[in-house]
Amino acid sequence: MRAQALGLSRIVRHYSQAPKSQSALWGQFSIVLSRSPSKSSAIRELVQYIESRKSFSKHLPYDGRSSLVVLASKDLASWLEDPDFIPELLKSLRPREPPLNTSKKPGARLKRPTVDVLSGVMDGLVPKSPKGKPKSGLAFLVGSQGLLPGLWDKEAPNPAPKAEKSASISFCAAFPGRPSNSGVTFPLANTIFVNGRRSTLTATRYTKDEETDSWYGSTPQSKVHQNIEFSSDQGPLFQPTIPLLALTTPRKIVSGLGNIVKLIEIKGVSSPASTDLEVRIPHVINYRSERGYDFAKRPFGVWAVVVPEEVMQTGLMRNLKIWARGTGSTEPLFEEIIKNLQLLGVFDMRVYRVLSGGGGWGAKQGLLSLDPETSYTISEQDSMEMFIKAFQKKETLDGPEGPIRPGSYIWFGIEPYHRRMKGGEHYNRSGIWLGSIAAEEDVLAPGAETESESKSQKPKREDKEPHAAQFITSAFIAASSAGLYMKLDTPGYYSAIKSYPFTTKIDVPHSLLYHPGAGRLTRERGEEAGSEKTGDTR
Repeated sequence: MRAQALGLSRIVRHYSQAPKSQSALWGQFSIVLSRSPSKSSAIRELVQYIESRKSFSKHLPYDGRSSLVVLASKDLASWLEDPDFIPELLKSLRPREPPLNTSKKPGARLKRPTVDVLSGVMDGLVPKSPKGKPKSGLAFLVGSQGLLPGLWDKEAPNPAPKAEKSASISFCAAFPGRPSNSGVTFPLANTIFVNGRRSTLTATRYTKDEETDSWYGSTPQSKVHQNIEFSSDQGPLFQPTIPLLALTTPRKIVSGLGNIVKLIEIKGVSSPASTDLEVRIPHVINYRSERGYDFAKRPFGVWAVVVPEEVMQTGLMRNLKIWARGTGSTEPLFEEIIKNLQLLGVFDMRVYRVLSGGGGWGAKQGLLSLDPETSYTISEQDSMEMFIKAFQKKETLDGPEGPIRPGSYIWFGIEPYHRRMKGGEHYNRSGIWLGSIAAEEDVLAPGAETESESKSQKPKREDKEPHAAQFITSAFIAASSAGLYMKLDTPGYYSAIKSYPFTTKIDVPHSLLYHPGAGRLTRERGEEAGSEKTGDTR
C-alpha cells in the first residue's frame, strides 16, 4: 500500500465508544421529476413507491423515535411547507396497524410512535450526465433517532461570520462503535427569492394519532446546522471524484505565506508562482474560443492541488499528464487525475480554487492567492487570527493551519470543457452521493433535458405514458453550488496525514463525494440501486 511506503502509516487507537444502535441508517432513495407534474400526482406516485418498498416500514420501530431527512430542490421548496406533504409520506412509511406489545399486558399496544423530520432546500439533484444541469426532485434518508443527534439542542450563533451563509448539513460517518467526528459539510441553497429566507432547514417532530391514523407535527424549528451521523463498515472516508484537467506539472513550493503562493521551483530556479499559468492560460482561452466556448457566459475556474513532499517521493503524480494543443481527446488525461484524487483523504492532498494573482512587479510579481476557506463555519475573526499566527511565525508555514507549505508540491488544473467522461454511476449504485455544481447552473425544470441526456435516455417501448417521477433506488443524491467541505479527524485507518483535522473544500463543478451509507443493509434486504419509473427495479 502506498501509505505504508511513506513511513507515516498509522492507526489512531483512542476512541470514545458509541453504541452502534445510536447511528443506524436504514435506507435512502431519491426522486427525480421527469416532467411537470401536479403536486398531487407526484405525491401519489411517491406514496405508491414507498408503500411498495416494505423494507422501510420493516425497520421503523413503534416503541421509540425514528428519523427522516427530506431535501427538496429549490423549485419544490413550497412542498416542504405543505402541511399534508410529510404526514402523507409518514403514512406510507409505516404499517397502518402497529404490532401488539406481548411483553406487557395481553392486547396492549406499543407507545405512540414519533418521527423526527429534518427538511431542507438544496440546489438540486446531481445530474445523471456530467454535462447536465442539476435536476428537480427530492432525496430521502430514513434511520434511527441517533441519525440526527442534538436535533433539538439550542444552537449558538456563529460569532462575527464572514458573511451571512446558508444553513448546512454535515454527513458524518464512522466505523461501528467509534465517534462520528469526520464527514462532509453540505451547504444548502440560497432561498431568499424562493421563500424570503436566506436558506431553509427546519426540524419537526411528528406524532401519530392511532385513533385517526393521522400524523401531527410540532411547530417547525429553524436550524442553522445539523449533523447526520451513521456508522458503516466502510468508515468515515467519502470517495471523491474530481474532474480536473492538469495544465502544469507539479512544482515545488519555495515560499509563501498563509494562502499566498509566492515562489515555485522551475528547472531548479525559484520563479514567480504564476509563471506556468501565464503561459498556459492564453493557449486554453484561444483553443476554447475556436470551439465556441462562451467565456462571457461562464469564465472557467482554475484550481491548485497541493501534494506533500513525501507523497511525491512515492511516485504519485510524478508523471502527471498535462493538457496541450494537439493532445487529442482529454478523457484519458482527467480520468487519470480522477483516480489519483480519489486518494485525497489518504495522502493529505488538498484542492484550492485560485482566487487571483499573476502579473504585477517587484515583490508582488506572480503571486497567487488560493481560497483559504476549508471549513464552512470559519469566521472572519478565525481567518484574521490564522493570518496573524502565520505572519508572526507562531505557526510555521508548513503547520496545519496554512495551505502553503514550502517543500510541498503544487500543480494547477481547470475543469474539462468537453466532458465525455462516463456519467450516471450515482443513479445505479446505492449510497450517499453529494455533488458540487457551478453557482451559475439553475435547476433543470421538470420535463426539460439537455441534448446529451435526451440521446442517452431513450424511452423504452413499454413506456408509452410519461410518469411524474423517476425513482433512484437506495441512492441519496444531492448537489450544492457552495462547494463541499471534507473533514477527517482521527478517522482510524492508515493514512499519510500528518496532523488532524484534515480539511479541504471541493468546489470543482461536477465533482462527487460518495459513501456507501446503508449499502450493506440494502444488499441484505436483497435490493440493488437503480432507476425506476413504475416501482419495479430495473
